[in-house]
Amino acid sequence: DPTNPSLWGSYATPNANAVTAAGDYAYVADGNLGLMVFDLANLTPEPAPALMGTLSMAAVDVVLAGDLAFVASEEKNLWVVDVSNPGAGWSPTLIGTYTGGGVSTGLDVAGNYAFVTKSDQLLILDISDPASITFAGSYNALSDARGVEVAGNRAYVADGASGLRVIDIEDPTTPVLINSCDTSGAAQGVSVSGRFAYVADGAYGLRAIEVATPVVPASIGYWYEPWSTSFDVAISGDYAFVAAGDSGLVVIDIEDPTNPMHVGTYDTP
Repeated sequence: DPTNPSLWGSYATPNANAVTAAGDYAYVADGNLGLMVFDLANLTPEPAPALMGTLSMAAVDVVLAGDLAFVASEEKNLWVVDVSNPGAGWSPTLIGTYTGGGVSTGLDVAGNYAFVTKSDQLLILDISDPASITFAGSYNALSDARGVEVAGNRAYVADGASGLRVIDIEDPTTPVLINSCDTSGAAQGVSVSGRFAYVADGAYGLRAIEVATPVVPASIGYWYEPWSTSFDVAISGDYAFVAAGDSGLVVIDIEDPTNPMHVGTYDTP
């Protein structure tokens, strides 16, 4: 019930930055401990997920593609890690890395390419051979990029005070800025669903932006509460799940994107 989130388990990590899940496993990017893989198969209310293995790095974001985890980190722009067949005594296996300088802040993967944000740049990497990652292209005029999501031939970048940036990546070797949309706050994260991009806009909450005609993206609705700071957002069906700082997890009904409504909260420590 999205209106009444409840705790089913927790595992204390020192500096968790991002998480993704698939099947019975969760993959956490932790800035201190690295990539952490958890078994969720037997999760029932209140137990701790079982830690299966770790790979040390200063991880900031993680995306799963099949048996590979792609991890953005502070010391390298991209790590590719084999996470297949976890079991007793298992640990993730490093397949390949790419270092082009600068600190990574966000990541998405689409087809044969990884899209890595750094503060002033969207870096596009060819991952068709994960053991030998190569540079494909970059967009170098961002101001404070925090996160990225790819949908179709476009990359949507949460670019801090510059708001949402929409970048054409049809030719990954030559990405081109289509347009920007000011989001009032400092855009931290973005998730795209259908005709809309939803931006976690820092102290200004959640912004719904029409991107069906992305030449002129337009903000059409927002949710805002003065005690919340929105850092990231994920969309499932008619709900947006926002990581909202001291307010914990906030669930927003986005059935009507012009009028997002707060319907549930889980107050995390």
